[in-house]
Amino acid sequence: YRRDLEASERLAAEFPGVPEYRHRVGRAAYAVGSAVAEGPRPADALPLYDRAVELLAGPVAANPAVRLNRDALRNAYWGRAELLSAASRHADAAAAWRGMVDLIPADQGDHAVFRASLAEALLAAGDRAAAAAEARK
Repeated sequence: YRRDLEASERLAAEFPGVPEYRHRVGRAAYAVGSAVAEGPRPADALPLYDRAVELLAGPVAANPAVRLNRDALRNAYWGRAELLSAASRHADAAAAWRGMVDLIPADQGDHAVFRASLAEALLAAGDRAAAAAEARK
């Protein structure tokens, strides 16, 4: 995955006018982050997830039909939320859960599970009103 990330970064730098190359860097950053998160220092994945979110949020907002980008963005938010929750950074985790929940259609089966994770993070962050509102949705 790291070689793919490095190759994608070179392409994006060499051809800055080709959006797909930047999107590819975002997807590769997510993939490397996921691999790092499974290793001995999972917190090292956070900057990679952040980079994936940074590079993919705009393209997904502009064209949510591109599933490859949308799924990588959703999963980067997910990984980010789990790492931040584990570090007791609950307000930051809630923001990541929110990003993820916003990408999942309400009628998709796991939407409610992730909305519950958002509510839990809000509660842990001390925002009872927001947690209750999420739990009622």
